[in-house]
Amino acid sequence: MNSRGEKAMLSVRGINKSFMGVVANNNIHLDFHSGEIHALLGENGAGKSTLVKILAGIYQPDEGKIILNGVDVKINSPLDAFYLGIGMVHQQIAKIDSFTVLENIILGMRDSPFTLNLSIVKNDIKKIMHKYRIEIPLDVKVGDLSIGVQQRMEIIRLLYRNMKILIFDEPSSFLTPQEVIQLEDIIQSLKKEGRTIIYITHKLQEVFSISDRVSVMRAGSLIRTSKTAEINEEILIDMMIGEKLPKRRLIKKQTDHHPVLEIRDLFAKNDLGIIAINDINLTIESGEILGIAGVAGNGQQELTEAIAGLRSVQSGCILVNGEELTSASPLRVIQSGVSFIPADRLMMGLIRNLPVKDNLIMKNYRDKPISRGLFLDSASIHQHTTKLIEEYQIRIPQMNIPVGLLSGGNQQKVVLARELSAPHTLIIAEQPTRGLDIRATEYVHDLILSEREKGGAILLVSSDLEELLSLSDRIAVIFEGKIRIVVQAEQADALEIGKWMTAKNRSEEK
Repeated sequence: MNSRGEKAMLSVRGINKSFMGVVANNNIHLDFHSGEIHALLGENGAGKSTLVKILAGIYQPDEGKIILNGVDVKINSPLDAFYLGIGMVHQQIAKIDSFTVLENIILGMRDSPFTLNLSIVKNDIKKIMHKYRIEIPLDVKVGDLSIGVQQRMEIIRLLYRNMKILIFDEPSSFLTPQEVIQLEDIIQSLKKEGRTIIYITHKLQEVFSISDRVSVMRAGSLIRTSKTAEINEEILIDMMIGEKLPKRRLIKKQTDHHPVLEIRDLFAKNDLGIIAINDINLTIESGEILGIAGVAGNGQQELTEAIAGLRSVQSGCILVNGEELTSASPLRVIQSGVSFIPADRLMMGLIRNLPVKDNLIMKNYRDKPISRGLFLDSASIHQHTTKLIEEYQIRIPQMNIPVGLLSGGNQQKVVLARELSAPHTLIIAEQPTRGLDIRATEYVHDLILSEREKGGAILLVSSDLEELLSLSDRIAVIFEGKIRIVVQAEQADALEIGKWMTAKNRSEEK
């Protein structure tokens, strides 16, 4: 029961789940109440995502039971969860880009007549949008919309199907500050209606700004559930990691700068053949971090891929340490000292079915001592990968485990280990801490600052403005493929940058 003496809307009892002998959930007992926002907090691999995926029907528990409104239920698929009124807003929105918003909202409906009256459906959806003050163009293709708008579409989709329990998996990861405020307003409205909100986040400030109760998980076990008002940040960190976070060491800035990356008059197209990079000019010096702020889909991916040799350019030039690498091959870019941390680790950074050790040597398998002529040296591979696993704190049961079975944070550490251990003068880091917990994020931030201290040049692309403001020397805002403004980080304001990220035409544009 909650503080008002009400029974839980949803409960789990004795939930156990393992993958290849690795325990993800260990005897979890937890209650979720109606009219409540319940935050789930924990490091990567703590088990929180596994737990909510069990509730959403994506996984099935090895043991234990799920109780909904006092009745034991079986949730064998996401469709079962839907019929029980449980819906999940995933970090990566499930959608078909070529379909309109309206088509995505009604996609997969099985409890409707063969022929839907789209006029009635659209009117019903508009009523929901009006109620929650959500504005979405229903007839626009989803692929043309920002991540924030796509997320609101997914919320509307769940509300249209009258979900009573809504699970949000790190929903603010891709949002501007203004969009985060809008999201929190929507969630508060859902709470007032008596819906149950389960909110996964790595951001402690979100826990305190939005949740009523918070449950902390560590290594698959539930550590504690508390009222948010009765706990503080220090206690939460201690419960999550079992120790205090070390203070970030002071990093000295380089003073003998010289240009490492120079981009001049660059134009490039996206996969649809449309100009996505529109006359970009940028320079990054040694010992400097240049942050790129922007809503996803405004040219960030095309820019990083062009520099990394993964995308041809229409015109302009790219120079690294004075060497022209315009439309060079990825191998030549690597050999010129460029390390690339892509935004999508599974699609571009890793081969999910290969073992961790193979993913760690993908960049240097041609080099001695890893390579011995036509053959690979097993002993050298083992020594090299063991060193990286320890140095970058990659948590795995064995190095032969497929990398796709690791938590998102550990997958990202594999990418970081491979890229940062290779010789480099320029690092392209796109969303380097996406999906990482607080300790891993601090660790990556220290790595990036250490690279700057060594004289490296870093292009840091992030949807987390707090991250950009805390790490960058300068911040450039990209919108519709153009750099709209470049500011010194110490003079930047998050809300003002958020406006630049979403404004189409500004008379004061610089």
